[in-house]
Amino acid sequence: MVSVAEKTTDSSKKMNIGLALSGGGFRATLFHLGLIRFLRDAGLLTSVTHLASVSGGSVMAAHLIYRWDQYTSADDAVFEKAASELIAFTQQDVRGKIVRRLPLLVLASLIPRVKLGRTDLLEQFYDEFYGNTTLHELRERNPTAPALHILTTNLSSGQLCSFTPDGFCIDSPQGTELYETYAISTALAVAASSSYPLFFPPIELTAERVQVEMAAFQSPFSYVTDGGIFDNLGARKLALLDRNIEFDHVVISDAGATFDPNYTKRFRSLLNAASRSADILMKRVGELEYERVREQNIFSEELLKDEHRLKRFRFAQLATEVHPHEDPHALHLNVQRVAKSIRTDLDKFSDVEVRTLVAHGYCVGRYVLKDLWTQTNPEVSDKPLWIPECVKEKPGALERKISADHKAVITARRLMRSARVHLHFFSLRDPWGIINLMLAVGLVYLLSNVFINTFDYFLAWPDAYTMRIKYQDYIPQWEEHMLNPEQRGAVERFQETGEMPVEASLIRAVQDFQRQEKVVGRVGSGKASLRVRDDFVHGTAFFRFPGEFRRVVFLLSGDAKYVNNEQTLDVTFKQFDRGQNGNYKRHPTARFEVQFHQTEDGYAGEFYHPQSKDVKLGEMTLEKSWSSVGYLLNIWLSL
Repeated sequence: MVSVAEKTTDSSKKMNIGLALSGGGFRATLFHLGLIRFLRDAGLLTSVTHLASVSGGSVMAAHLIYRWDQYTSADDAVFEKAASELIAFTQQDVRGKIVRRLPLLVLASLIPRVKLGRTDLLEQFYDEFYGNTTLHELRERNPTAPALHILTTNLSSGQLCSFTPDGFCIDSPQGTELYETYAISTALAVAASSSYPLFFPPIELTAERVQVEMAAFQSPFSYVTDGGIFDNLGARKLALLDRNIEFDHVVISDAGATFDPNYTKRFRSLLNAASRSADILMKRVGELEYERVREQNIFSEELLKDEHRLKRFRFAQLATEVHPHEDPHALHLNVQRVAKSIRTDLDKFSDVEVRTLVAHGYCVGRYVLKDLWTQTNPEVSDKPLWIPECVKEKPGALERKISADHKAVITARRLMRSARVHLHFFSLRDPWGIINLMLAVGLVYLLSNVFINTFDYFLAWPDAYTMRIKYQDYIPQWEEHMLNPEQRGAVERFQETGEMPVEASLIRAVQDFQRQEKVVGRVGSGKASLRVRDDFVHGTAFFRFPGEFRRVVFLLSGDAKYVNNEQTLDVTFKQFDRGQNGNYKRHPTARFEVQFHQTEDGYAGEFYHPQSKDVKLGEMTLEKSWSSVGYLLNIWLSL
């Protein structure tokens, strides 16, 4: 174990600038890029001797060291090449690609001894971006580059840790322990620093993975995650370094997430309340950390006695608003205010988001470092805000006619939608996105078939039919089989003289005769909902008798069978009449059976009197009618 102080070189001969790049996803990466460009234009970038980074700031910091010669080149085209490479990475939709590979991760989890997770995929993307390099290799390739400290949080011990070209550091109030190793890859360090725990699992560090002696390592394994959990500014690491290094200036670039009040959610669910509580806790931790840096409380008491060193700190914050009288090239205030609401994510950032964040980072850097660049390069005050060539806006014919204020309003409206986080599970530009789309379509089709077939079988979605009964002249047969001699005599007297009998049984017979006589030769109609399956039939029907306002309900049930390749239905009709209160009676008032045979339009069968099969009342037909729901279901089932 080696002390960090022994690794620190004497830098008192030149200006020492400590630079901290905060977390905040690709939003922070792009904001820091604008600040880095300003430091380069102001001649201050080469004066940065130590670089501490967190999460999205680590993406920028590692690439800065990786392309140090290009970032510090006096040729603008060379700087643009390095910047365009970083911007292209922020527009790859890294998080979306990982989301679209979740089915692959699920399959990989089923294979024994195969460990492939979301953080592993993130590390692979970083490994390709940084050219499969190690942190030690970066320093060897760029010996004049700043000392790099990529911060992470140790979940096992609750301490702040960092990856450096010399190895793995664990910081504590008592000091810093360095586990010296040159095998830490750039991708591992950046992935550990930017693996936001709500989506990316922590990374397991073992002595074997970092290639240190097991006896010297603090524990058999440690789990590390996003450095922003402990310190999202990166200033605490600079404070620890400041005990041995006298920084002339400390620049803290802060593009972390902002906390916005929310009066629309009720936070009744446990998940929403827990998530909001975590946001409030992180807000308070960030505020306290910021206040401690402001008040120098994280530095040693000896340093507080030096008034000159108390004025060294400059905060370049995304939330800083630069007014036109302070910088005539500043973005419109509406755009500046909306920029801080851009999401802190690792998904794809649009050109307008890139332009806004980079330009604002450049503007804020010029505003907060005014006393420095006036000494090194005063000409930078007249330079317009830097916009990368790869995302420069090409003005159209319409945009040339609108005012700057109107254009700013349009840009602000577009940026207001940037706060939304989208899943990006499907994408036609990614093969896995296409596969997910095909899997989703197949899954929806399969589940829909299961649901509809289950619904169709158990709930039996009915077909619509038009029900008609054509009554024939059945009065002679009805009188012969349904009336006794005394009742027939009462009916004949009523026909001849119109005299109504006195006895109740004879009155009912005469009234029944009148009702039967009204329907003879006429047609009654109704609507039926009937589901005919291979072995059973059931449904309902509403029927109105001819010449009467009275309407009855039929409950249909029976059996279906095939005779000589022709379907026949044996259906039992249960008739329910309305009571005096207007509701249908609970018990059927009549029951009769009809045997249907299949026709071109539906079904047809002979209709007999409920109390005597010798009395044929007429013909009953069920003609299929059009139903939008049934039509759509039939189309779906036919597929």
